Amino acid sequence: MNDFLNRFFDSLIYFSVVMGKVPNKNKRCPKKPQTRRQRHPHDLDPEQLQKTLAECKPYSDGSLRKIPGYYLTRFAFVKGRWLGKSLAEIYEVEFSTKITDSVIKHRNLSINGEPAQSPHVKMKQNYYIESTVHFHEKPVIF
Repeated sequence: MNDFLNRFFDSLIYFSVVMGKVPNKNKRCPKKPQTRRQRHPHDLDPEQLQKTLAECKPYSDGSLRKIPGYYLTRFAFVKGRWLGKSLAEIYEVEFSTKITDSVIKHRNLSINGEPAQSPHVKMKQNYYIESTVHFHEKPVIF
């Protein structure tokens, strides 16, 4: 029985090596590619987070707690259904908003970190869109 198990495990190891299931010790493992979040850590940057929190100190107004207005940056990777469509088409269908040159300037709308040139820029794979707006939270009772 013991001889059978030895031959079985030897053949199993041989089969695994031949099929490439066991890594070859002579080859170096390639570096693991970065994820999108690692390549674009916009919302994870600790300095940016602390700066935003410092700007948003709540204050009380009678029985209401309020937060002063702040700038909010929205970030989205281009989705498959957006490929080949213009920025104006995407905003009209997805967000029910008409995009013009003045809106692009006012919202600091950028594509891949560069300011958007016009609303007619076509979206490609691996593009991302950023939009910065001034935002006010609603007051809450405390």
